[in-house]
Amino acid sequence: MNISIIRSIYFSFIILLSVSCKNESKELKLARFNDIFLYKSELINEIPITLNEKDSAIFADNYIHKWLVDQMIMEKSEEMIPLKFNNVEKKNK
Repeated sequence: MNISIIRSIYFSFIILLSVSCKNESKELKLARFNDIFLYKSELINEIPITLNEKDSAIFADNYIHKWLVDQMIMEKSEEMIPLKFNNVEKKNK
């Protein structure tokens, strides 16, 4: 499938997700992981002003993807921390 079609579908999904979610804040939500949101203002603050329109879209796509991966890593690491502490306590007894 053509990469531009995939991007169009991806951004359409993001827009649909942000519109269909209960709007607790007036700020536009671009992505969601569990109860954590990435807001449009956060993304805009990260995009370098020197980028052209095409490069800005690529940057935004990469930033959203990285943000989601970071949220998954944080969740998994938070799950694993108590397990490690439990294992240490068992070994010390």
